[in-house]
Amino acid sequence: MRRIVFIAAAALVMFSCGKENQKFRIGAVDIGLSVKWANANLGAEAPEGYGDSYAWGETQTKEVFSFASYQWYHLDGDNAPFLTKYNNSSYYGTVDNKVVLDAADDVAHVQLGGKWRMPTKREVEELISTQINDNYRWQLKFVNGQYGWMITYLVNKNAIFIPYGGKYIWSSSLDEEGPLSAYYVIFSESNIIGTYDERFRGHKVRPVSE
Repeated sequence: MRRIVFIAAAALVMFSCGKENQKFRIGAVDIGLSVKWANANLGAEAPEGYGDSYAWGETQTKEVFSFASYQWYHLDGDNAPFLTKYNNSSYYGTVDNKVVLDAADDVAHVQLGGKWRMPTKREVEELISTQINDNYRWQLKFVNGQYGWMITYLVNKNAIFIPYGGKYIWSSSLDEEGPLSAYYVIFSESNIIGTYDERFRGHKVRPVSE
């Protein structure tokens, strides 16, 4: 009887280990840029997955993204936002002149640790600029039911897949001309555009590693 119980227990352990080994893990991909880009969005279960949404500078996902629920806004009696962090304008409260997220407010670093973090505006623009670089190939692909951009570095053949579907990706950089917004990139079927959006809105995160 003991022998039978031992075998069953061993089989259960082997099954559990096998399931764990199959769990998707984010990895860093060298595509010839100043940083390595992750092979998936933060929270995605596969490279083609959208992943989780976060407000800029928050480290927990949530259901509702609004002024009222944003960590770094304090609303006055007229429902006007005053910033409690990442502010370069006295009009919006105390100025700290922080224009890039601290590690403690960078969800990619908080969740993944090590050298992982959100990309800066410059690093996002570097990725976007590869559309007109002969060492890169951008292709619209349909991967496991999801459309997106396959970006291949032709020198070493490494590639990353970024699903679009109306999804946007944050950078870690504040809009220096207006601290209510931060820089992000829009990936669509026809365009890849870097622009700015209000910090409280929920967007995806694609980590980078140095």
